[in-house]
Amino acid sequence: DLENLNNDIARIQRAGSIRVDLDKEIKQLPKLGMQEGEIKLLTNKLLVNSKDDGLVGEPSLWKFAQAIGAVANEVSGTRKRELNEMAGKIIMN
Repeated sequence: DLENLNNDIARIQRAGSIRVDLDKEIKQLPKLGMQEGEIKLLTNKLLVNSKDDGLVGEPSLWKFAQAIGAVANEVSGTRKRELNEMAGKIIMN
């Protein structure tokens, strides 16, 4: 319904202002199903801070989810979908 949609939009908009400890968040990724190689790729993407990957600015919930999406863009098929879903869950929880 419209109320739920508006709540989701507000949550997404707030994600950019929610500061996170990226090291702490990265340590949680294996529990969410991210593989070691994917975590290394994500860490490298965060270090590069490329605007092409949407990874600019302060460490926020949005930036963290964008980094997972950037890793998803490096894979294909089912795994790509799984990683994009993981990024969405991080924003929506």
